[in-house]
Amino acid sequence: QMSYQEWILVVGSSNVDQIVRTDQLPNRGETVLGGDVRILVGGKGANQAVAAARLSKCVVGFVSSVGNDPHSRRVKSALESENVSCEFFVDEARPTGTAFINVDKTTGDNTIVVSAGANMSVESEHIFKAVERLSNQYGCLPRIALFQLEMPVKVCAEVAQKLRKSGSVILLNPSPIGQLFEYLDILDDVDILIVNEEELRLLALRGFQVDTSGQYDGNIDLVKRTVKAVETKFSGKVFATLGSTGVVVEDTLVDAYKPERVCDTVGAGDCFAGAVAAIVSENVVEGIPHVWQEIARFATVAAGLSVLTAGAHSAPRRAVVDDIFTRLRTQNDS
Repeated sequence: QMSYQEWILVVGSSNVDQIVRTDQLPNRGETVLGGDVRILVGGKGANQAVAAARLSKCVVGFVSSVGNDPHSRRVKSALESENVSCEFFVDEARPTGTAFINVDKTTGDNTIVVSAGANMSVESEHIFKAVERLSNQYGCLPRIALFQLEMPVKVCAEVAQKLRKSGSVILLNPSPIGQLFEYLDILDDVDILIVNEEELRLLALRGFQVDTSGQYDGNIDLVKRTVKAVETKFSGKVFATLGSTGVVVEDTLVDAYKPERVCDTVGAGDCFAGAVAAIVSENVVEGIPHVWQEIARFATVAAGLSVLTAGAHSAPRRAVVDDIFTRLRTQNDS
């Protein structure tokens, strides 16, 4: 089933997530009591690597930076248990990244503070060497390379540029988005950009000075117009994710897949990005033309299923997504 000729590279952060569930999220200055802390492996890079590995027919390689501490060992074993090949740069001076996550147990809403730690000390050279090792292992360069911005944006840009010149398809989920404005040139080497509603608004306004006046909340036409405007400014394709509403791509709203219950939404966006990487890799490999709405539909099913499970590594298995995806397709056709 697995193809070693084609592989997906994820370059990004690895964190441990310290999660506390509360009856309601605290307001400014307020202290609330929460349940017992759970420690899980997270970081946008690690989350997306796990999602891609569960949802792809290709192998997944992950390049990241960690501290020399127990947390890094936890990260490594969690990823290896998901069949992700890891290449870690170990920073002796800084701790492994940590995210502090509060989850409202009624709504599943969350607030997150990330302490980046070793994620911010990685350099391009470290990544080039790691990619070289993985490429030697698989006998070729990656078909797909997926990046986020929980590591230095300039490093991501340098690696993306080199890989794209070698023929890799570059996906970027520019989160947290603040860093993007320090180095917008990265977009010159991006084929697919995955943003949420707020990231889209900020990118249009701060990145491209596109007037996005108007209330976004639920205004699909405004989102579509903004996606169009952003796509005129760079050569890639934009997926704008709108949480439980769905995703806008190619001037179309693809409805979200909504399961009966929500446990928590942590990692749903990362699951979506990993799913896009997984399905695009197959379209590229098999020479199928990109049917963007179909890619979005597959990824929304995966992300929708991920909210049934607690924690960031909540991506479903491929067979489950295929089953629902096929069923939805049949319904749509009829």
